Amino acid sequence: MKTWILFLSILSTSICISQTVGPSVYESEANPDGIVFPRMTTSERDALQPNEGQCIYNTITKELNCFEGTQWVTANIQNELFDSDSDTKISVERFYDEDKIRFDLMGSQVLSLEKNIYNVFRIDYNDQFENLVIGKNSGINLRPNNFGNGTKNTLIGAYAGNGMTTGQFNTLVGNSSGINLNGSGNTFLGIFTGDSFLNTGINNTFLGMFTGSSNQTGSYNTFVGVRAGQMNITGERNVFIGGNSSYAQTSGSQSVIIGDGSSSNVTNGNFGSVIIGYAAGQNGQTLARNVIIGKQAGLAFSSTNFIEGNVILGNQAGFSLNGSNNIFIGNQAGYSESGSNKLYIEGSNSNSPLIYGEFDNDLVKVNGTLHISETAKLTPLSSPPTCTSAEEGLLYFNVNNRTLQVCKGSLGWKEVLTN
Repeated sequence: MKTWILFLSILSTSICISQTVGPSVYESEANPDGIVFPRMTTSERDALQPNEGQCIYNTITKELNCFEGTQWVTANIQNELFDSDSDTKISVERFYDEDKIRFDLMGSQVLSLEKNIYNVFRIDYNDQFENLVIGKNSGINLRPNNFGNGTKNTLIGAYAGNGMTTGQFNTLVGNSSGINLNGSGNTFLGIFTGDSFLNTGINNTFLGMFTGSSNQTGSYNTFVGVRAGQMNITGERNVFIGGNSSYAQTSGSQSVIIGDGSSSNVTNGNFGSVIIGYAAGQNGQTLARNVIIGKQAGLAFSSTNFIEGNVILGNQAGFSLNGSNNIFIGNQAGYSESGSNKLYIEGSNSNSPLIYGEFDNDLVKVNGTLHISETAKLTPLSSPPTCTSAEEGLLYFNVNNRTLQVCKGSLGWKEVLTN
């Protein structure tokens, strides 16, 4: 804009210039106290046939307008920086001594910089339906309205919430985090977190690179760690903590998976399971209602289809797990066992554990000496159990003749002699 300088060497006199336009008279006056430009309304200004450089004071906008040759523009004012139509500007001291910098876009204030009464610097923003959007192409499709859609979101990072239109109450921090999210109440932190093509999940917390990045309708999940729950699509109410924890599962619910690589290759999902430890419960297709704790405990096989109801405690316990309803307790207990309904209590990978059991056969074996400090009671039986070479050494109490019987294999049941 051209700057016009009028220098008047007037000490005690004044100059008054009048111009008559139609029925009105506009006066310009220069005296030692300053310059008074012609005063008129916007419509009166527009009725003039101005010369380039001609200026007037607009009584409607309370601004100095100057003609630059093709159009009227607002003269540069010391406390404002604005565009040609004055709807986008930066201003200071809009009110006397307010010590605030204001930013207006398209006719409304969107941001201000100031200090609070305790001298703490703060950034205030308004007219955004309580959305905060920072980053290249982040939130560019957001469509807030008075019904709550598209409101109260915090989107920080390039392309964060890029495709969001109606999502609300979300906090997305990181490049492309929640890029197409339109759910609510989600917190995503990390590059590409929750960035699936279509994501309407609610109340999820994803922390870590690529965490939950395939999620679509899954809700109420907490995934923490690089690629934790990365392939989850519909799973809900799960807690995955650790790098690659439950990486491959697409569904599943109400499971707690903790440990690097834990349950990472389970494809369909975990349902109601608790799995804790490095690479614990790592393989299989569907796992349900299992409790697996220990490094590589219940490692299983990729071909394992469906296993449920196992309780496995110990380093590499149940390493070859391929069945259901087992209890393995101890370091490498049941290491090679792939069946179902088994009990192993052992401190090594032995196939003859200290205590072995078969739940489906009501069988318990002690591979060692059993010491009973007080008494042992046998339930009296009216008819003898099977007695073959496989049962040799078995005892039972005959209720009919009140005798203790022992199985002698091919010799059958014989009474144990007593005094």
